[in-house]
Formats: sequence, structure tokens, C-alpha cells
Amino acid sequence: MLKLDFLDNVVPREGVPRGSVFESDAVVVGTGAGGAVVARELAAAGLRVRVLEEGGYHTGRDYGPKTPLESVRMLYRKNGFTATMGNVPVLLPQGCAVGGSTVINSGTALRPLESTVLRWRDDFGLRELTDRLEEYAVRVERFLGVKPVPKLSRANELFRLGADRMGYRGSVITRNERDCRGAGRCYLGCPNDAKQAMNVSYVPDALRRGAVLYTRAKARKVLIEKGRTVGVATSRAQFRAPIVVVAAGACFSPLLLRRAGRHFVMHPGTKVIAHFDQEVRITEGVPQGFHIDQFMDQGVSLEAITLHPAIMSSQLPDFTAIQDFNHLAVVACRIIESETEGTVLRNPFGSWPIIWYWLKPNDIEKVRQAVLVASDIYFAAGARKVYTGVHGFEEMEPRDVERLRRVKLGPGDLELMANHPQGSARWADSPEKGVADPDGQVWGVRGLYVADASSMPVSPVSNPQLSIMVFATHCARKILEGMGRTLLEESHVAGHHSH
Repeated sequence: MLKLDFLDNVVPREGVPRGSVFESDAVVVGTGAGGAVVARELAAAGLRVRVLEEGGYHTGRDYGPKTPLESVRMLYRKNGFTATMGNVPVLLPQGCAVGGSTVINSGTALRPLESTVLRWRDDFGLRELTDRLEEYAVRVERFLGVKPVPKLSRANELFRLGADRMGYRGSVITRNERDCRGAGRCYLGCPNDAKQAMNVSYVPDALRRGAVLYTRAKARKVLIEKGRTVGVATSRAQFRAPIVVVAAGACFSPLLLRRAGRHFVMHPGTKVIAHFDQEVRITEGVPQGFHIDQFMDQGVSLEAITLHPAIMSSQLPDFTAIQDFNHLAVVACRIIESETEGTVLRNPFGSWPIIWYWLKPNDIEKVRQAVLVASDIYFAAGARKVYTGVHGFEEMEPRDVERLRRVKLGPGDLELMANHPQGSARWADSPEKGVADPDGQVWGVRGLYVADASSMPVSPVSNPQLSIMVFATHCARKILEGMGRTLLEESHVAGHHSH
């Protein structure tokens, strides 16, 4: 389990007297894959860093003994029920705790596709970042212990078996973990603190290096005077600094920056649940261990995943199917390069954003094709039937697949969930293209940076966690260079272990 030798540098909401003013060299808003990395790198270089987080600080000691629903309430924003508005509602679960959504993801750590990197460089002018991408990626991977899943679960093995029989190319997924015990509940918080989410890796390291973290401290406003930032205000205090890094995520960073979040993208999709005669025991082992990477350059990803029975029951057409829970396996069918771009807007009736998202026909077709591929794979692996998120095809046997091949779907025919919101405050080489410059500094405001999933101008066409951390590392480098400092030498990063 995580050593809690850094808690003196964690200040809860009640520990901040109203009207307080705190001075530092830098303030970082958010502790997800972006903010945690920036905070750690700045603190390691000797800066006085204060970090603000809307959620609480939890580790495996807290959520390990909890039921799934208790963990969801503890770790997810709005109990997991954030959703978009548009021609089809898309459920968009997000983390709200120290570590952000890294606490509730499956630890998948994939590098961006080369085609995406070229677009970052050529279309948006991020040349220095892309020139250093290998250096940054290795730095992050060593810090987090990124490596391929050593042993696939039975559910993942069945998915690979079906893919092999169908002739589809797949690969074992790389993850950030140390001493994983295969608890099978990454999305509810790792009970063993083995998954190297930000709450057990970068954040503790930042705190041990002198950063101070304020929990339940929601940033209300970035303070700007005469064209430069001077800090951040919460409901209780002001945190003043010449450097402010906004890393509140693609849904909230635009609101803090007082801009409409244009070019918002995410990875929408649905699920296919397979029912086998043999036991699968889906909750045993690593949830995401194998994926089909053959279609990633076409913007489609299929990953074996895990769902707890309490959650999966709501995904099935009737409750009788859940009685055979140990015979079920699940694959997520995601669109990872979407034609659809949404907009993040300020909500006049509350502090949460309005996310306007109108799914385009080509993306609907990609979902249909992904469901077909996943169904073919599961039937090839020996599934008796599959359950899908396509209306009219909620339960399918092999003969029903041909019927799905012939239909044209509309947005109302799909039950959609999405992950990985991004792109709403993107970096670019001109203010016409993006919100921030190629180093992450917001156009027109000196000292104000954005470094999170909103920064990426084009989706990395993979799970974006590692790419976000690459952007954040570059942002930290450029902030330090502007202050005459450098990143800590990589040799001090390699082999880091937070346990």
C-alpha cells in the first residue's frame, strides 16, 4: 500500500480560514494526468507550488473495502452521471478526486499514433513538443512502471482467441502499474494502490518535494491584472502566484479560462457483452489486457473490459442474464478518431458545464461496424449469444448479426457512453487555431498555462493518458526554462516507486 508520509502537506477545506491569501511561485488547478505531472516537475525543480483539487484525497485504504456504488459516489463526478446534450445523450463518467480520472481508468498507457504526432507538428506547430516526444514518453513510462500486461485474464484470452480465429490483429495492452494483483476493479479505484494513478505516484512525489495540496478546493476564478495572471481564487481564499496552470480537464478548463470550449472531442461508443457456456470470471485479473489495434488508424478501438455485476445488470436487457454473471465477458467498442466536435459552454443555472455534442452519421456507422466486429469475435470464441447497446439488437444470436449488417442506424438507435474528453483548449501556433501557444501559455495572458486533456489539438487515437502527461511534461519544461531552471535529470526519475 501507499506510504502516507506526505499528508502534512495536504490541507482539507476546513483547514483554510476564510479570506486567506497564500503566496507561491506557481498554482496548479487539478491533479489529473496533466496537473499532477506539472506540479511534480515544478516542485522537483525547487519551485514553491500550491495545488488545488475539487475532490478529496482517497487511496486503496478508503475505496478498497467499499461496495461498487460507494466507490462510485466517492470517486466519480455526479455519481458517474455526467452526460452531453445533442441528438443523442452520451454518458461521460469522470473522476472527481485527487488523481482525477486516472483513479478510475484501467491504467492503459499507450503512445499516440505517428499520424497524430505528425498532425500536431504540421497542422498546429507543436514542433518542439513532437521533437521531444520520445524523451517525454520514456520519462513518464519509467516513472510509472509502464509495461505490457504479464498475464491475460480468462475474459481477455477469449477475446484474443476469437480475434485470432477471425484473422483480426490485436496486441497486449501496456499499463502503468507496480505489483498488480489482478483485483479486477481498476475503474472503482485500485484497492492495492498498484495501478500508478496520479494519487499514488506523481501527487505524493510532488508533496514529498514540498508542494502543498488543498483538497475540496474548487477554483472559482483565475485572477488577471494588466494582461498577466496573478493567481486563483476559491470560495475561501486567494492563491497568488505569477504562474497559474489550469488542468481541470476538457469539460472545466474552458470555464476557468472564460472561453467557450470549442473543438471538444471524446471517444464515444457502446459495449458488447458475450454469454459463454464456460465460466469466464470476468472480475478476476486485469480488466483491459488485450485490444484490437488493427482499426486504430481508422479511428476504431475494441478493448476487453470489466464490469462489476452491480453495474453490468443495468447494461443487460433483463435481470435474468445477470444470474450467469460468471459466464459473461465484455468489450468496449470506441470511436477514437471522431468527426464530431462538440462545444463546452458555461451553464447559467449551475457550476457544471453544458456539453453540446451532435453525433455525425459517419461516427454512428463506425459504432455499428465496431459492434459487428466485436460480435463476430465473440461468436468465433464460442459465445452463445451477445448483448449490445444497439436498440433492436439488445440480444443477438449468430443469425442476428447478418440482420445488423444490413440496417442503417440513427443516433437514437444507440446507447452511448464516452471516455477521454479532450481538445477544448488546444495548443496551436496561432490564436486563430487554439487557446494556448505551443508551450501551453494562453494567448494574451502572460503566466497562464493550460496543460491537460483539453490541450491536445487532435486526439492521439488511443487512450490519451500518456499523451496528456507528455503535454504536461513539455509545459513544465517551458515554464522552468522561462525561470532559468530545468527539469530534474531523468536519472532521478527512473525506477521511482511510490509504495
